[in-house]
Amino acid sequence: MASHETEGAAPAPAPAPVRFVKDVEEKKRLRREKQDLEMPNQMFKQYYSAQLGLPADEFARFVEVLQTPLPVTFRLVLSGLAGPARDQYVESFARRLKSLGVDDPIPLQWYPGGCGWQLPMPKVDLRLEKWKGLQDFLLAEAAVGRISRQEAVSQLPALFLDACPGDLALDLCAAPGSKTGQLLEVVTDGGANSKGGVVANDPDLKRCRMLVHRMKSVGSCALMVTNTYGQHFPKLQRDGKPVHFDRVLCDVPCSSDGTLRKSRHVGSKWHIGLALNLHVLQVQLLKHSLEQVKEGGLVVYSTCSFNPLENEAVVASVLGEAGGSVVLEDVSQQLPLLRRAPGLHFWQVPDKQNKSVLYKDYDSVPTPRPKPYSRRGLLRSMFAPPASTAAALHLERCVRLWPHLQDTGGFFLAVLRRVGPVKFEPPHPELAAACTAASNAAADGPTPAPAANAGAAPAAAAAAAPASADGSASAPAPASAPSPPVPVAVAPPSSATTAAAAVDPSMVAPPYADVVQLIRIHDLDAFVPLEKSDEGGALWNTIATFYGIGPEFPHRQLLVRSQRRTKITFVSASLRDILDLEGAETARVVAAGLTMFEDNNCKYTECTYRLCMEGLPTLLPYMKQRVVPITTDALMPFLESGWMDLSVVPATQSLGIGCMAFVLEDKGVLDNSIAVVAWRGRAKVKLWTDRTEADSL
Repeated sequence: MASHETEGAAPAPAPAPVRFVKDVEEKKRLRREKQDLEMPNQMFKQYYSAQLGLPADEFARFVEVLQTPLPVTFRLVLSGLAGPARDQYVESFARRLKSLGVDDPIPLQWYPGGCGWQLPMPKVDLRLEKWKGLQDFLLAEAAVGRISRQEAVSQLPALFLDACPGDLALDLCAAPGSKTGQLLEVVTDGGANSKGGVVANDPDLKRCRMLVHRMKSVGSCALMVTNTYGQHFPKLQRDGKPVHFDRVLCDVPCSSDGTLRKSRHVGSKWHIGLALNLHVLQVQLLKHSLEQVKEGGLVVYSTCSFNPLENEAVVASVLGEAGGSVVLEDVSQQLPLLRRAPGLHFWQVPDKQNKSVLYKDYDSVPTPRPKPYSRRGLLRSMFAPPASTAAALHLERCVRLWPHLQDTGGFFLAVLRRVGPVKFEPPHPELAAACTAASNAAADGPTPAPAANAGAAPAAAAAAAPASADGSASAPAPASAPSPPVPVAVAPPSSATTAAAAVDPSMVAPPYADVVQLIRIHDLDAFVPLEKSDEGGALWNTIATFYGIGPEFPHRQLLVRSQRRTKITFVSASLRDILDLEGAETARVVAAGLTMFEDNNCKYTECTYRLCMEGLPTLLPYMKQRVVPITTDALMPFLESGWMDLSVVPATQSLGIGCMAFVLEDKGVLDNSIAVVAWRGRAKVKLWTDRTEADSL
């Protein structure tokens, strides 16, 4: 065949192939590389170099660490173990990690009891084939509740809250629930007669259900999940007298720039307006937390943000308005191995329209068109108080966690103690009038919005001398030596201060009021005590007789939904008492306690309510019937196949059709810690346990 090419001519170069990235992991890698180039953005660096008061070399180290991925961290869940058994488990866990190729698992030295661990690798590396065994092990342990995958600094608020067994705690912004799990381990021992409890609240119903799913592995009767706006959580009463919580955790929504090492997209999308928009909501949440806690009780306010507008500004504003009824605790001696930085005494506030301009005080904000309630959208509570006021408030007692100190994320927390009756009053007459006018207007509208005085600033934080808004940074005031808390008296504002005090509309109708309307509200069937739903006690008598449950079991703590009784849950005594309080009906309870019984509507059994695996450990000590011992040789094949002939365990042949429990028998002694739910049918026994739980056993 003749060639169409000219003899001796060089062949034409092949066209360059067009690259189409089809592999999902490759796309993710390219996206991460792009984000790394943009993270953190230039505005982030300029803003925080002026705000944080770090020396140039330390700030360079700060930015450098932010560009590295966060190491894998988790917490061992050792509730129920103590003494030698606890130490033995920690040692065996470390040996297990080393057998999976982790040569140097790093215990978090500051975490009590050696429960906090860190692996010298980023999370993305766990997806590599080399670490598949380690990844599977961690997932399996987390699924059954033996570990909690939680960032190191995220474990601190529950530790500083210093809760005790029997305490009733409120987690005001709880989802996704890692801190809630920590509190549950402390306040209750998990038994049927245990006191204490945790009310975990979140305004987003989807996040509430995610929290419920996550807490299933914890298996505690001391948890109640509610769905309401944190700043409007009901104030509970008994006979007209307020009922308070022992501890309140206020981990508020924030700009989250402290999570930059974990959430890579935060750095490229960061902007100053995030903190300005959240300040009012954060003040409201902290105020409401202090109203919910008892006198002498603690509130921990925390954010995963570096921004002082979300941190020290919120704390200073609330302390000033509290008039000495709230003090900032000195926690410098707690967790001594934790490296931390003190809170700031001075910061600046950016202009909403021109983000490169920073104002040192409220009076330096220009007002080209004087309005009684506005000064360029900035609130007085956003600004740093005078140096003397900051020292009197002991803002240095706030805790800041820099990423470069111990290879963690960024975090902020403050521990506040309520020492007297709390009543927050608007410090300026204009604000009081605006709140009254807003309340009256809202009462006439179709969707009433509560009057909010959350943006009010402390009167003690009088404006400093005017300074030019040139964006220059000032060094933070030196921290004063630790001393006992000093109540700060709120002085009445002078006429000059009152005239200069502009009240922003957002202080009356916070920006969050529009956002929350986007969260769809679902009707939830209320929880009621079984004793009120079960007239005459016929249902409970049937269940108790079938399973041989004696009168010593606290069946008063059983709950059902008001419209249906498909599930019966069991809660601690403290949570049961909450349902009898005035205002509890508005809390919108999503879930409560452990599911102990569930109706399977079987017509061939005397009791249609079967046992549930999550409630079995609590109920088992009270069951006298339908509890069958089983040996290891019989249990292992049963867990693998899910079925068993009646002849394998002869004791099942004398039982009627219905639910039952197998308990491991070792040398004639029953081990209640290893028990499974099963269904005795006509000819076989069926395993009625989740596959993950069966694999764990």
